[in-house]
Amino acid sequence: MTNHELAFFPEHARAYCSQLLRQYDFTFKIKRERQTKLGDYRRARNGRKAMVTVNENLTPESFLITYIHEVAHHAAYEKYGSNIRPHGVEWKQTFKELLQPVLNAEVFSPAILPVLQKHMRNPKASSASDPKLWQLLNPQEVRGITLNSIENGTSFEFKDRIFRKIVKRRTRVLCEEQATNRRFLIPAIAPVQVID
Repeated sequence: MTNHELAFFPEHARAYCSQLLRQYDFTFKIKRERQTKLGDYRRARNGRKAMVTVNENLTPESFLITYIHEVAHHAAYEKYGSNIRPHGVEWKQTFKELLQPVLNAEVFSPAILPVLQKHMRNPKASSASDPKLWQLLNPQEVRGITLNSIENGTSFEFKDRIFRKIVKRRTRVLCEEQATNRRFLIPAIAPVQVID
């Protein structure tokens, strides 16, 4: 792992993250911000190594969690084979095991650590599924009005697109994009701009 890549991680997790790359032998790439995902895992195919990608715009703590989340997909696939669910029992157990060595106060801030420890008892497919953790990991995204705080039927702008709020479903909200009439689940804590 290059010094440039290591700089994205919390300082006390860098050696461990580099060790994971060597241990599981995959390609690692840092990507520009993507609207729909924080990271990605692709299995080895056609003679190419498996690949893990993480968005460059994340905070160091969020970058680390996303990296280990994606490495856990690779490690679970290697250990259990291809017939496992992407975020099933095998992945959850592997994610817990891989995060454990850095789940401490040297790596995570005092505000994030207890919330992350609670989250890791039964990790979800995305940290955005845990509103409290998401808010702590992404403080720049939770200023102003959130999708959760507006009424059903309200039109709003989110990531340069216009939507209408339909109904909340646990930690996400079913919304309809007005230009295409396609429906999307958006995190309830997403910052939005209401359209009058």
